[in-house]
Amino acid sequence: MQQLSIPSLSGTAYLNSYQPLCYNTPGRNALQRHRDLQPYEDASCRREPDFLHPLAPISSVCRGQRFVPRLQEGDVVAYMTKRMDGGHYLTAVLQVIKNLRDKNSHQLVADHCESLGHALPSNCMVRNNTPLTLDKTGGFRSKGRETVAAVARGNEDEMSTIIRAWDGMYRKRIIVTPNVALTKPHYVELRTPSFLTDQHLVDAFGKVPYTLNPPKTTLERLNILLSSVGIQPVE
Repeated sequence: MQQLSIPSLSGTAYLNSYQPLCYNTPGRNALQRHRDLQPYEDASCRREPDFLHPLAPISSVCRGQRFVPRLQEGDVVAYMTKRMDGGHYLTAVLQVIKNLRDKNSHQLVADHCESLGHALPSNCMVRNNTPLTLDKTGGFRSKGRETVAAVARGNEDEMSTIIRAWDGMYRKRIIVTPNVALTKPHYVELRTPSFLTDQHLVDAFGKVPYTLNPPKTTLERLNILLSSVGIQPVE
């Protein structure tokens, strides 16, 4: 992959939501066990996105075909947590610099990271990049009770079985949707992020927006939201 340049802003933006580690009991237990983790990291075994990576890639492991294929170079994607504490926490703002649409996109990302001397991002699904262990996650939602029990017992076989099922689900998604959008992080705060009230959202977007499969909005509206909580607008 050639050296990537920063594209002009497209004027399009998205507001996305995700579940952080601090959202539920398994995730909070993970934070207690592993002090190097940050409270507002994504809670899955493949961090999506991997906010702490220099390229903070956005892949299809979470939303499948519904989101990453829509992204264009120059788009801006902001991330806030699922609803918690009566509102949301705005944790990251990423500017898309390249959307890889090749069937080998994940390997291309791996090769590019190697050329730059970067570690592989968590959501880069290549053979030598294993998922996080179950005790560093917020639990596999479809196996919630099994997750809690396996981690409490420290049963490595049970935890590995759950992770294989979880990671297998993600692998099926990337076969259908191999896209990976590389980004330039504009803002990332995973320890003490800005809190968003419903009024902040209404003032910026005219309503509390739907974020599971986020619709397009304008960068202008997103910048209103960022400014309202003291985050520098994207310009």
